[in-house]
Amino acid sequence: MYDKRTIRIVILFSMTMGILGCQQQSMSRRKARAQIKSTLSLSSETRIFIRQIHNGRLTESFIAGHTEYLKHLQSDLLSEMSKPAADEVADALTVAQKQLLALRDVFPNSTIGESEFRADESRLDDIDSNLNNILPRP
Repeated sequence: MYDKRTIRIVILFSMTMGILGCQQQSMSRRKARAQIKSTLSLSSETRIFIRQIHNGRLTESFIAGHTEYLKHLQSDLLSEMSKPAADEVADALTVAQKQLLALRDVFPNSTIGESEFRADESRLDDIDSNLNNILPRP
């Protein structure tokens, strides 16, 4: 009924679509992993930043400028994470967004007292732990 050439083309087309479908999902997974790792990196940078403020090593102007820079990075990540994602990583990205928003509570003022510093460190530990728990495996 069908010639061999038509059957080969249909089989080749089906295999190509299957491979492309798998690549699309794994790319979404890789992208989600990269976004979560970027959030972890932002958390680590925030941790170093608040330690430097706590130790009195930064100027007021640097603190103001770097805080704005960190907020800008956070906004960019939130924007990226709000794009549609594969079902397998959608829940992880929702948790990552919540952790990213929790970083707002940690962004520092120009001075950090001991109790505020300890509370920020604890919040950052929680954020890092939550992000590491949802990080998709490669």
